[in-house]
Amino acid sequence: MEVITNLQIIGNRIVSYGEQTESVERTLSNEHQQKLREAKKFTGTLSNHSKRKIKKLLKIWHESIAIHNNYQKRTGGREYRRLTFITLTLAARQIHSDNEIKKKVLNRFFDELKKRNLTTHYFWRAEKQKNGNIHFHCFADRFIQKEKITETWNRAQNLLGYIDRFEQKHGHRTPPSTQVQAVPDDGRAFDYVMKYESKDEENEPVEGRLWSCDYDLSKLKPFTVIPDNITWKFYNYVKSTEKAYIYEGDYFTYIDSQQASYILKQFPELWQEYEKHYINQYNYIYHPGLYRQENKPKPKNHPVLEDKKNTKPTANNKINNSDLVDQSSLDIFEEVRSIPAFND
Repeated sequence: MEVITNLQIIGNRIVSYGEQTESVERTLSNEHQQKLREAKKFTGTLSNHSKRKIKKLLKIWHESIAIHNNYQKRTGGREYRRLTFITLTLAARQIHSDNEIKKKVLNRFFDELKKRNLTTHYFWRAEKQKNGNIHFHCFADRFIQKEKITETWNRAQNLLGYIDRFEQKHGHRTPPSTQVQAVPDDGRAFDYVMKYESKDEENEPVEGRLWSCDYDLSKLKPFTVIPDNITWKFYNYVKSTEKAYIYEGDYFTYIDSQQASYILKQFPELWQEYEKHYINQYNYIYHPGLYRQENKPKPKNHPVLEDKKNTKPTANNKINNSDLVDQSSLDIFEEVRSIPAFND
């Protein structure tokens, strides 16, 4: 069985792992099977696997936008995007179920943002506050002014009367229910936001879905290559840098280095492949027509078949009787025609 090593690069994070060319049937112990069943049980909080999945998805999304923006600056383009980190809280004590708030308030909030062309794609994660209220950490793909976010969120949550109840208690209708933070293209700033977004809080479990995003967003893929000599040189260079965080598991190695992006640009061929991949991922979610055109499968070279209906006999393609009938049969036919009785 052959094991192929792959290298996955997303910004300042690099993972090397082996991939088996053939599937292997594994017999799990009863104890291991029980642990897997326990892990799949819904607890109302994010598992470590889900947290890693979310971080990876958001990192690819952010890197695609950052690479696209840099390319636009270099080529004189005018299309720029920037992620916005948004926190949404309820204006009064929660009296509805988590699922009802997600369905009638949160969905309405994002529907209105999209209708007003304030975002194209979005991500949200739900968690409980210490007071028991549900609140949401979200990402939108355009910078949105705090006033517009607050106006849209308050209008959505008042569908269930939360602004009216806040006014009855405080005498005004402007609760501090939103926080908005622009996320720059710098990977370190994004990592800081991610660290805050994915922090562990020992609060009450959330009912129903814990996080969600657009379907297209969930299909983004990281830059992955089968390493050659140049790629291994880059990998070892990053691995040897100071302050590089390295974790070596049984089947993979994880490296996090703030110098990885800078070092990658010192390898032009690898950098071009990397840049092309993430621009391609950007086009997948923002310019699907261009993406389909650039990733159109090349037509296969089929042999040209002659159209027999339109083929007209010429001097070069006249049918030779000898190709259809044995020559000896023709000779016999000529002998029969020479008999007088036959001609009569």
